Amino acid sequence: MHLLVETAIVDSTEYEILSYEEVDELKKEYNFLANRIDASKRKLALESKVRDAALSLSRLYSKKGRQRRSLLGGVSDVTKHTDEELMASNRKCEELSQELWRLNNRAVEIQRRLLQHGAGILGMTHQGGIKNLPRLPPSPNSPSGTFSSVNRRGTMSSMNVEFDDRSFYRTPDKLDEFGLYDQSPPTDKNSRFQRGDVHPSRRGSVPSDDSYTARRLEEANNQLRTVLTQLTTNQGLPSPGHVPANGTLNGTRLPDQLTLLEQNIKVLQKSNFHPPPSPGKPKSAHDLERTEAILSTLWDMLVMGEEEIRSQRRAVGYDPAVEEHSKSGDELGDEEVGEFSISTFSAKVQALYTRATQLYTERSLLRQKVYQQRVHFETEIQGLKEQHHARVDNLSEDLSTLTSQLEQLANIIDQRESDIITANGKIKNLMNDLDVTHAQVQEKREEARNAREELTAVMEQLDIQRRKDQQRIMEDNAGRGKDSMALEAEKRARAEAEEGFVTQIREKEKELAELRIQFGEVKEDRDITKAELDVLTRESDGRLRRLEGEITALKESTRDVEEGKEQYLEKEAVVRKEMAEKEQQMVKMDEEMRGLEGKVAELSTEVALLKAELDSAYGSRQQRAAETAQAQAAAAALEAAGKRPQVVDPGLLQEVEALSMKNHELMVEIAQLKAGKTMPAADSNLEKRCKLLQSELDGMLADFENLTKQAIEFENERMKLETLVDGLRTKCENLETNLADERVRWLGVRAPNDGKLSGRHTGDVPGENTSTTVLKNEFKKMMRDITWPNGRVRLKQS
Repeated sequence: MHLLVETAIVDSTEYEILSYEEVDELKKEYNFLANRIDASKRKLALESKVRDAALSLSRLYSKKGRQRRSLLGGVSDVTKHTDEELMASNRKCEELSQELWRLNNRAVEIQRRLLQHGAGILGMTHQGGIKNLPRLPPSPNSPSGTFSSVNRRGTMSSMNVEFDDRSFYRTPDKLDEFGLYDQSPPTDKNSRFQRGDVHPSRRGSVPSDDSYTARRLEEANNQLRTVLTQLTTNQGLPSPGHVPANGTLNGTRLPDQLTLLEQNIKVLQKSNFHPPPSPGKPKSAHDLERTEAILSTLWDMLVMGEEEIRSQRRAVGYDPAVEEHSKSGDELGDEEVGEFSISTFSAKVQALYTRATQLYTERSLLRQKVYQQRVHFETEIQGLKEQHHARVDNLSEDLSTLTSQLEQLANIIDQRESDIITANGKIKNLMNDLDVTHAQVQEKREEARNAREELTAVMEQLDIQRRKDQQRIMEDNAGRGKDSMALEAEKRARAEAEEGFVTQIREKEKELAELRIQFGEVKEDRDITKAELDVLTRESDGRLRRLEGEITALKESTRDVEEGKEQYLEKEAVVRKEMAEKEQQMVKMDEEMRGLEGKVAELSTEVALLKAELDSAYGSRQQRAAETAQAQAAAAALEAAGKRPQVVDPGLLQEVEALSMKNHELMVEIAQLKAGKTMPAADSNLEKRCKLLQSELDGMLADFENLTKQAIEFENERMKLETLVDGLRTKCENLETNLADERVRWLGVRAPNDGKLSGRHTGDVPGENTSTTVLKNEFKKMMRDITWPNGRVRLKQS
């Protein structure tokens, strides 16, 4: 294990050691990068879904739509559009992947630097602890000794270790030994610091009251034992008791230490011990009077200070219970000893020291509590800030995604509207063509009607001509006998021509009836298509209006989010201001404590100097006896002071209570702020509206896909209708051509017959009458068949 430790220390010597500001900046950057990495992962997941959807759509159009046409001119345009969307999605995914890779690399680099910094610091401190281990510690009463002791036992535990100021206040505890403090073995203090009895906490707090009291009792017993040892050796008294040190200071040793202290005090009372006169030049009575004057002046200052404190408390209306409780320590001199004496002065100084020690302990505890609350508040504020930033980033990303989707949807809607407008134009052109075709059919119908009328007139003329011919034949029967055979042949040819013409007319009428039926069907299909297009147009307009309303609501929600963010920043500024005020109060309290500590230190120094002068001024036996009595009274007073409860300054307690109230109010306000910001109403409404908009967008995309499919089907039907109209137009042109040919042919046939009939005379009257009658009957039958209802029924029957 030692080899591994040495190897790690050697490896960590080359690591970079950062400053506190650099470490703080790196940690903040790492937290920011962590949030960015999470957001990039969410965006990459969304873009991956969009890419998969674009890929599926591209496959759909590439497999099933190769032979289909769209409103924009074919499948190739739609396929091209889907391919472009797929390429854009792939490009976005690639960019997000690169950004995520870059952020991960930066986060790993920051983590590596922080770990190397920690390893370097640990290696330096471990190596420093090893090097400093054989060295003797300096004096614990010096700042350097205290700092080295702290570094040996709490090097990396905390960067905020405070100086242990209790070393300055050891003198008042030894006032009752009459200058024999220097006779105690110095190894006790060194061993006590070497054993690690002084353990500064991580946040600058002092040890517990039990361990501190036990150490003080042990020190007092050791010093008293030294004095009694010298006394028993000179007077032959039994040696004082001693509690063996086992290296631990806990609550179980307190009764033993107290029992030993009582026994030593009893031994001291039984003995007639007088301290030896201190070496050196004896002092005069003038020096003794000056010392007593100084001590009396200090006593008057203490009494006046206490009276002033009591008057101030009564003026501000302090609590009577606390006032009564504080009298046990503050008014001790006035109640028990009304005049100045060495014992009362020593007890008063000891009480002041005890009070200052307790105040220092309470101040350290209060500072630790305030620091913990401050760290807690800062952590909560940082967490709230990070949650708010993450929530704002997520909402911003959702808003940008919805905005891009709305823009794409608006582009698709514009494209579909242009397609619908183009389709409407084409339908209008088709309707115009149908109207023109209908007009042409009407014209052809009128021409057929005129042709029938002309044919009727021709047939009437033929009847008249035949009657004339019959009359001529009856008149000139004998003269036309030779030409009867030729006339009969001509009649048969004419009858055959008339039958062929009638057959052609029937076929044309049949085709015309079919054209009428097809035209009616085309017109009905046109009306149905137009109605469907109108319905789709109205639905699209309604959806567009709803979408615009949702966009407006989304903008309002975004505005609400911005207002909530501003309110949060204002509350955060208020909290920071209160924290600054609290820190200022803590600074004032520290200054007051330092002033009190300075006063106690001055009094302790003056008391020590005056004690030394008094010790050097003892000369007569009566004075030594009086000093012995005073020492016994001081010991009794010290014992009584040790048993009395310690009293805290009520003004300091009031300040502590005020600070506690402010801390409580600040915690309540931060809790309310946290509760109000975790699930704000604006954010919840925004999330609901975002989800509603997302569902509406999905529904509209599905509807537009159906609309596109229907438009493609309408396009196919339009193509079929165009093909049918082209066929009908071709048939009409053929009918026009045939009708014109027949008209020209019949006009050419009728003129020569008239000339022949005028220049010839036949006598076959019965055959001519039969053919004329048959022709009339056939013509009448044809006229009945070509009417619209009869023709349609006839076509259905056939």
